[in-house]
Amino acid sequence: MLTCPKPRQNPTSRARPRRRRLRYPHHRAPHPRGSSRRCAPAPPMAADWSWGRRAWEKWAAKHVGPSGKPGQAALLLNYDPSGPSRLLPVIAEQERTQLSALDMQPFLDFVKRGNLQTEFFSVGPNQYLVTSIHENWFCARCINSTKSGGEGVIVMQIGAYLLVSMYDGSLASASQAMVAADQFAIQFNRRSH
Repeated sequence: MLTCPKPRQNPTSRARPRRRRLRYPHHRAPHPRGSSRRCAPAPPMAADWSWGRRAWEKWAAKHVGPSGKPGQAALLLNYDPSGPSRLLPVIAEQERTQLSALDMQPFLDFVKRGNLQTEFFSVGPNQYLVTSIHENWFCARCINSTKSGGEGVIVMQIGAYLLVSMYDGSLASASQAMVAADQFAIQFNRRSH
């Protein structure tokens, strides 16, 4: 749990005791010395991420890897547009990629802007164009792929996370990658709700 630093108090002024009343049980009382600052809540990931890591490792071992598996690489990104992003790392988990938070920041900015149909986005060295948009996920194809079958990505929002599942190939590979991403979402949501 994060703690708030104590505010400086002017030695010449006297602090009068105030009556404090909470309107709702989830509101915190003001700082004891009269400051209106509130403590920041603990990051949601810090509370119990061990189950999330186990779910990720189990899913990634089965669905992400070299040829024969639906996904070639995958990332789980912390994404909560309403919360303070400075409390959590950008990349919660990744499999078969070596991307950094700096590599993923333009992608997160793209998602926050919401112009999915009118802009390109990048994940690592590849540039993508969105081909299909659904309620909580979208598909995109790589426009600078060097592979003969092409490459694609499925991005799915799962609570305060974005699952980015990259695959090689065309329609059949995209379907298999979507099923794999959906299985992770079901498994992850079952535990978090």
